[in-house]
Amino acid sequence: MKLAIVARRVIPEGGLTLSAFRLAAALGEAGHEATVVYDAGEPPADLADHGRRIAFVEGPGSASGRLAAALEGLGAEAVLVDSGQIDDLRAAAAVAPAAIHANMHDAVCADRSRYWARAKQPCRVRAGWRCAALRPVLGCSGVHRSFDPRPIVAQREILELLRAGGLGVVCVSTDQAELYARHGVAPERIAVLPNLGIRASPDSLREAVRQTPEAWRGATAFFGRLSKQKGGQLLAELADRLPASARFRIFGDGYLGRRIAATQPGEVMCGHVSQGAVTGVLMWARAVAFTSLWPEP
Repeated sequence: MKLAIVARRVIPEGGLTLSAFRLAAALGEAGHEATVVYDAGEPPADLADHGRRIAFVEGPGSASGRLAAALEGLGAEAVLVDSGQIDDLRAAAAVAPAAIHANMHDAVCADRSRYWARAKQPCRVRAGWRCAALRPVLGCSGVHRSFDPRPIVAQREILELLRAGGLGVVCVSTDQAELYARHGVAPERIAVLPNLGIRASPDSLREAVRQTPEAWRGATAFFGRLSKQKGGQLLAELADRLPASARFRIFGDGYLGRRIAATQPGEVMCGHVSQGAVTGVLMWARAVAFTSLWPEP
C-alpha cells in the first residue's frame, strides 16, 4: 500500500518529527511504501536512511493545490496529516482517504491541547464560542492570544470537515476518541492507536508485567524524548547521584541520547520501546523521574 505522511515542518529535535519518520520506517519495514511529505528542515540523521522504502518529497509549499499535486504524484492510497492546517487537510482529503493525527493538533481544541493550562484537568468544554468565552478564564493560552478568534474559527473548520465525513481522526487514547465522538464525529471516522495502560484490562496488565525484562524491574525510570524541553540534559547528573540499587533506566531517544550514553553504563539506556513495554516498567517501577521543562499535563 502507498501511504503518505504530511509533516509540514521537519524539526530534527521535535517529537512530532521523530514520530512521523519512525512511523514511516515502521510502515516501510511492514512492506508498505511510506512517504514523508515536508517542505522545511532536514530529516533526523538517525532515521533518514532507516527503511529503504521511505521517500522524502520536499517543496509542497503552503498552497493546498501544490500539496494535492504532490500527493497525487505519489499515487498515495491513504494520507495521514500531522499538520493542523485546514488547507493541508482539505488537500489530502481531495486526493485519498485521509486522517488527521490528533497528537499535537487536537481538532477539538483551539489551543491544540486537551488540558486546561491552570487547572491541569482534561478539558470538557465543547468546541465553539463557549470555548472562546472561557479561554481567558481557564488560562488555555497566553493573554495576548486569549481573545483572538482565529484559532476558534480554524478549529470549527476542522470539526466541520470531520463531521461532514471528509476526514478521519487518529486519536492517541480512548479518552480523546470519546471527546471527538461528543463533538459529533462519526464513530467510523475515529481510530485509536493501541495505548496499553490508558484503559488496560487486568489480563493485559498481568501480561505486561510478565513480559518486562528482569533488568527493567524495580527501576527508577525516565520516559520521554531526550531533548532539553524534556529535561534530557539533567539525566546524566541524576543517574550519577542515584545509588546502583536504584537501577536508573532511560526509555526514549533524541538528540541528547549520545551525550547521555557517553557517561552511562550500557544498561541505563533502553531506547525507544512500545507502549506495552512502558506499561510493564511502570507496573514494576520504584519511582519515575519527571525532569521535563515543558508543562506536561
